[in-house]
Amino acid sequence: MNFMSTDDVSIKEEDGDDDSFLDDDSTDTESLTGSVNVAREDIRLMNVVRAIIILVLLTLAFILSEVAFVVSTLQNESNFRSGYTSAASELVDAFYADISVKLYATQALSTEISSAATGQTWPFVSIPNYQARCQAPMHLARASSIHFSPFVDAPTRTTWETYASDTYEQVIKEDPDIVGSNASTHFNYIATNRNIHEGIYFFKDETAFTLGVSNDHVFPVWQTAPRPSISNSSTGLNAVLYGQTTPARSQALRAMVLRGGSVASTWLYNQTNHSDFCFYKVPETVLSYPLRLGLSQDSLVVGALNLQFQWEQVLANVVKEDSQPLYAVIENLCGGNFTYMVQGVEAVFVGEGDLAALTDLTYTLVESTYTGFASLFDQHGDINVDPATACSYKLMVFPSPEFQATYHNFYPNMFRGIVLSVFFGVILIFIIYDCVVEDRQAKVVNQAQRSDAIVRSLFPDAVRDKLYQNAIRKEEEQKLLHKNGLTEAPKHKLKKMLAEDAEDRANGQGISSEPIADLFPNTSVLFADIAGFTAWSSEREPSQVFILLETIYRAMDRIAKKLGVFKVETIGDCYVAATGVPEAQKDHAEIMCRFARISLIKVNHLTKNLEISLGPGTGDLSMRVGIHSGPVTAGVLRGQKSRFQLFGDTINMAARMESNGLKNKVHLSAETAKLLIDAGQGHRVTERADLVDCKGKGLVQTYWLDLGSSSDSHASSYASSIQSATSNETPIDVNPELDRLDEPHTLKDIWANTGLSAVLGRADIDTKSERLIDWITEVMLSSLKSVVAMHEAREQESSPMQDNVDTNQLVVGSCLDELTMIVPMSDFDKGAFDRMDPSNVDFSSEVRREAREYVMAIATGYRKNPFHNFEHASHVILSATKLMKRIVNPDQVDQNTSFLVKDLHEYSHGIATEPMCQFAVVFSALIHDVGHKGVPNGRLAVEEPEMAALYRDKSLAEQRSIDTAWQLLMLPHFTNLRRCIYQNDEDKQRFRSLLVHSILATDIFCPTLKALQNERWSAAFSPRVSLADAKEHMDRRAIIVLEHIIQASDVSHTMQHWHIYLKWNERLFCEMYFAFLKHRSDKDPSIGWYSGELWFYDNYIIPLAGRLKECGVFGVSSDEYLNYAMQNRREWAIKGKQCVEDFKAKCEREARRKGLLGPESTGCVSLSNKGKGADAETIVKIKDDIPNETKAAFNIVQPITFTAPPGTLGITLDTSNGCAVVFGVEAQSPISKYIVPGDYLVEIDGVLVKNMSTAAISALMKVKHQQQRTFVIERPSTM
Repeated sequence: MNFMSTDDVSIKEEDGDDDSFLDDDSTDTESLTGSVNVAREDIRLMNVVRAIIILVLLTLAFILSEVAFVVSTLQNESNFRSGYTSAASELVDAFYADISVKLYATQALSTEISSAATGQTWPFVSIPNYQARCQAPMHLARASSIHFSPFVDAPTRTTWETYASDTYEQVIKEDPDIVGSNASTHFNYIATNRNIHEGIYFFKDETAFTLGVSNDHVFPVWQTAPRPSISNSSTGLNAVLYGQTTPARSQALRAMVLRGGSVASTWLYNQTNHSDFCFYKVPETVLSYPLRLGLSQDSLVVGALNLQFQWEQVLANVVKEDSQPLYAVIENLCGGNFTYMVQGVEAVFVGEGDLAALTDLTYTLVESTYTGFASLFDQHGDINVDPATACSYKLMVFPSPEFQATYHNFYPNMFRGIVLSVFFGVILIFIIYDCVVEDRQAKVVNQAQRSDAIVRSLFPDAVRDKLYQNAIRKEEEQKLLHKNGLTEAPKHKLKKMLAEDAEDRANGQGISSEPIADLFPNTSVLFADIAGFTAWSSEREPSQVFILLETIYRAMDRIAKKLGVFKVETIGDCYVAATGVPEAQKDHAEIMCRFARISLIKVNHLTKNLEISLGPGTGDLSMRVGIHSGPVTAGVLRGQKSRFQLFGDTINMAARMESNGLKNKVHLSAETAKLLIDAGQGHRVTERADLVDCKGKGLVQTYWLDLGSSSDSHASSYASSIQSATSNETPIDVNPELDRLDEPHTLKDIWANTGLSAVLGRADIDTKSERLIDWITEVMLSSLKSVVAMHEAREQESSPMQDNVDTNQLVVGSCLDELTMIVPMSDFDKGAFDRMDPSNVDFSSEVRREAREYVMAIATGYRKNPFHNFEHASHVILSATKLMKRIVNPDQVDQNTSFLVKDLHEYSHGIATEPMCQFAVVFSALIHDVGHKGVPNGRLAVEEPEMAALYRDKSLAEQRSIDTAWQLLMLPHFTNLRRCIYQNDEDKQRFRSLLVHSILATDIFCPTLKALQNERWSAAFSPRVSLADAKEHMDRRAIIVLEHIIQASDVSHTMQHWHIYLKWNERLFCEMYFAFLKHRSDKDPSIGWYSGELWFYDNYIIPLAGRLKECGVFGVSSDEYLNYAMQNRREWAIKGKQCVEDFKAKCEREARRKGLLGPESTGCVSLSNKGKGADAETIVKIKDDIPNETKAAFNIVQPITFTAPPGTLGITLDTSNGCAVVFGVEAQSPISKYIVPGDYLVEIDGVLVKNMSTAAISALMKVKHQQQRTFVIERPSTM
């Protein structure tokens, strides 16, 4: 089997696609075996029969219930149709009758007007007592108004206008108003001052008909009943003389003239233009009847009588008073329809259009016809009316939902429910009976299924099948012995077999049945351990530890599943897997190496991503893998928790390979390497330079698995990163002041033209720092969400804060005057605390950007000191958040119980209910060492006297950190971020006070601060506290807790795992030692460092851990810190002296690389061993083993690698200071052109000799004397 290309894996991971090896979450559907399948078949058959019976009963129930429902529904529908048809027919009949009455009333009135006009000359006619004459027809026809309009042609128009003006007032006076009109509430009259000429309508049609000598005619409204009450600047004449100018009126008059008989107009509705004398609130129609010179139909038309009515009056008083509403839709053939609601004797206008909205009719619609309407007008004209061309009307009657609901009762559903209830009762009885009968069998089958699930999770398929076969065989044997007896189910017996070991041990007996085990001769076993996990986990909360393990193990499980690798178990942070078992695999070694290689890539990718959520150091975690191939004994180890186990020397050897390996490397035994070489994968194997001492095996030759090739760009890049990660020593910057950040211009612009340039921009932002910046930003924003949520919950009515800050006017000076015994906290508001919901806070992109840029700016202010650097600030934040979470989420308080909120407030001294305190702790941890120059405050006062004077010779570094961070925050660039932190001057002052007290608390050697803290402690924990001072007492304790959080976090490495303590202790030593070498310190820290650490533990660390416990708010964390402090103190007492020597040796090696120290002439060893030489060609090449950041930090050249021939070398080494320095080179040395005095010997044939003794180097040279040797040296740039 070929190896999977690392390039393929890398590309798939980068693209985020589903990878068949890494990202498949699917699970295999395994077939069940044994009697579980048999039982399931029986159950399946029974379920089918049961389902058929129930289905038949349900079918009958639903059929009969639907029949009852349909019959009852049809009866309701029949009643509805009958009631609707009766009511609708009444409306249609009334519709025809009312229109007919209107026509006859108009005809009678027109005859009376024609008679009254006898003796007058048309069109100069005025009807005496017009109002009285119209009163009876109006009442009979239920009209809103009746207008009399003489026919005026063009030649007589001017004369008639003069006549109208002269006689109008006399006509009005002689014609009193009538009362009782229905029009006043349905239309509004329009007052106007227009001239008569502007209001008269001109009727013109040259082709249709000819009347008189001119084709221009008008029908001015001369007399009207009732007369409109209008008062304007003159006499109101204009309103009366308005012509009938709306399209509806003109169309009707035109049709009347053409037909020579009565006609109906289209709708008059909302006529708001001034061409008519009113606008209409409800639709109206005009019946125009011709006035003739005589009584004959052939007489000349000399005028028009216009009867105007409202359709509400047509539909009213028709149906019964207690009837449900109907919708009446009146439609006009010329366009438009209107909807009315008829309820009882009333008809109400609903609106324009067909608002009944009944499109799917399940009944015959009752309606009138256009033809029926038009036939009413036939006897009132000399020609028949064509409904297709005349403006005929049609009435459609629809039932309303209320009308229909009257006939839709509950009887259909009631009958349906009765039938269903009867059948469901029968089905329920059947099911109960069936359940009682089946109960015993179901319990047996369920037990078998649970046993099968247990076995499936514990054993491989082959082993599980064998367990089933044994159980079935025993069952058959029992049947032969007891043909007429009952036996236990096989799965029940299997479960008993799995537990019989514990029972037999309790009875003092051995296991009665034969074990299930076998020998697998060809297997490969892998042990993979997370390097650095133990130390890493000591800094984290338990939930974070499990997040890491679950993420890594889940990813490896998926890879194992795809590649066919059997996962044996996980022991802590060690993952154990095997190939070739339980199924034989010919290429087991290749599969296992492939699995190891892919897992390394995946785990490294995961840890880098998890660093953003789990904090600093997570990205440094990596796997250390060991693989060995050979036979194993595997089987089911029965007992209380039976499971499949592997045994044998192969397991032990694989564990030795892992423990003797290096992180990010796959360590192979000789057996595994041989299998790879035989399979044609020899190019993947590299012999390890040194021999490995394995317990019980002695010195053995082992191999490394190559993780990539030169032709594979992704693999080469990954292998290069692996080599950098496996470096044994962390580079240390011995001259941090010379390194400055070439930041992007946009970031530098933030603090341009300010004094911050002296502090910020003095450190690189590398990839690791980028991850730390992202993590810190998320931690800070998470805490800030609670602050914003509390601001919103309190709904403070405070005046807007003046946030226009001039950074040039900020006071930069001593913060000591701001120290107080108490920092007043905001009053506890239970209601606001209950209302606040940080999950609803969503920061804008501007706030997120400003927060990240602020963290990045602070990061550039941390110099590249070994200890006081940005990584240490991240470590302090990690510890501070861990302690703060113990306060906010204590074990003693259940936050899901609302009545315990006040208890939480009192328990935490107000910190848990004050988000500002929580945010201030994170913020203080971030900025507390920004700008630190790597020397104590005493030395800083000597180097910078102006700063010492400014800060009054106290806490110089701490006060400068406060000023730097505060000035940066006050820049206009961070306005949105500031508004999230505080919203008024009171909160702003509280926030600054919290920062000042927290950061100055980290200066543990200032007597003034120490005295103030002790005084505050004594007052806070005094047993005598009055109720009047309760708030002040709580505030005092709160600031003590916050100071102790930052103090403990600043030195938290001393109260964590030994490896964490050793790492940061070494860095602090190196920082002070380099200061000593550069004459920035008068004392060699190696002198007294051992005893000083013991003193520091006894007088500060252990008492500090004790005070954490006395604060009473940190829960188990205080015990954890105290226990680690005691353990580290004991271990330092034993190992401390050797650690100091190692610290110093490492610092001196780094100093020599930088040229701060020269080589010493004592303790030299000569490598001039005699031997036979050989003319081998020397090779000089540059090797990229040292990370770029190390080269930049120490300014050294690339390491030089060359090959030396066998025999005498003629060089002398100095190993007195823990490193191999070339002291002398003989003239005849075959490598004299490659090596010079002062070079550092790093490797000989891949074996690191940096820390080897003289004897060890000599022994190595003797072993390699008769063969070519590859040397790696490093040469300081000063040479």
